[in-house]
Amino acid sequence: MTVTEELLPEQQIESEEQIEKKSKLISFILIFNLSYFFFFRPLNLNDDLLKAFYYVLLAGMIFYSRNYIFGSYRDRFSYVIRTMSLFTFISVFCATLFWKQGFLDTFISTIPNFSFLFYFYLAKSQPKMNEVERFIWVFVAIYLVCFYVGLAVSPFRLFKGYGELDKEIDTSRGISRIRLTLIGAGPLYLAYFLSISKIKYAFNKKWVVVCVVLFVTIVLHLGRQAIIFSFILGLLYFLDNLSLMKRLLVVFGFVAAFWVLLIVSPVISALIEKSETEYSGQKEGDENPRVGAYRFYFTEVSPNVITDLLGNGRYSLGKSKYGDFIDKYGRSQGYVAADVGYASIFLYFGFVGLFLFFKLLISTLRTRVPNEFAYAKYYIFFLFLGNIAGSTLLGTVPVLCVALYVINISRELVYK
Repeated sequence: MTVTEELLPEQQIESEEQIEKKSKLISFILIFNLSYFFFFRPLNLNDDLLKAFYYVLLAGMIFYSRNYIFGSYRDRFSYVIRTMSLFTFISVFCATLFWKQGFLDTFISTIPNFSFLFYFYLAKSQPKMNEVERFIWVFVAIYLVCFYVGLAVSPFRLFKGYGELDKEIDTSRGISRIRLTLIGAGPLYLAYFLSISKIKYAFNKKWVVVCVVLFVTIVLHLGRQAIIFSFILGLLYFLDNLSLMKRLLVVFGFVAAFWVLLIVSPVISALIEKSETEYSGQKEGDENPRVGAYRFYFTEVSPNVITDLLGNGRYSLGKSKYGDFIDKYGRSQGYVAADVGYASIFLYFGFVGLFLFFKLLISTLRTRVPNEFAYAKYYIFFLFLGNIAGSTLLGTVPVLCVALYVINISRELVYK
């Protein structure tokens, strides 16, 4: 027997392992990317076609992870995610029973919320930490390319985004506001906190550049809450475990940089001016539209105590009295559910849904992880803050699952 023949079985095993590893990598990227491809909504692609691809992909993911979803698998977050998925399914029946909305129409509208089961796919496929971080950088690169190309060709549209097509692109905030996706805090923000971790624990000048680019991109998204929350939480994360002198120097540097940005950037000035205009209007008696939306969705929609507890389910516009009610009395007054995240959770999943989301937050905050992986905890806390005046929880489920997975596997390092 030759040397080549003797090595052949070993090479074959290695080849099979490589194939399995590559197949996991490809399937992970496919599932995650198509999730966001659906949310990007390119202008010239049919929405129904995108949804069909996404739904088939989601079904395949659930089938692959079925033993983890329906079996005895347990970890830090599995119980909450299973329970959330169960009550998401129950909400479909609420829309059918109490609003007479077709079961199929409601179920189709609700399918994106079952993306939480992506967490079990991660638990079964078990990508390593370096692989997860590589995935994050891949997807944020895709996001950055889409965003800056969209900004460069503005006012020509490449993406449907989450604004109405018959509206002109908003320029009241200094530059064109590119409404790239339906999501408010996807891979961009997770990568931002990850870049801060890299500066602290794997210092290299390139990470400083990456962090600056990501924060500038956040500013160019023109979301005031996102800018403020990402700045404050990023600063707190950076200051964690530093000496007093270093903390003072970092704070001084951040404040100085912010004031320079304020002076030279028309974007920041326009955002401040817009905030002052809105505040002046409220002093004169105008109701803040988000306050009105919270009041509307918490007090004027649910028909009974059961829907208060379990939710009304997802509405389907133009296909039921539920959708007609939301369109006539809500959207016509500017009360968009996606603008008031906790009100939309209550609308769809009731007080039970709110309880489960806050249970998820508490579990996250109580989980001890090594400092270099705390970026995932800061990101999730950012999502909960941003959900006050946005839809950062329901709109970013795939990335939220990735952050939870990072926390769950990194916590094991604490107890080794």
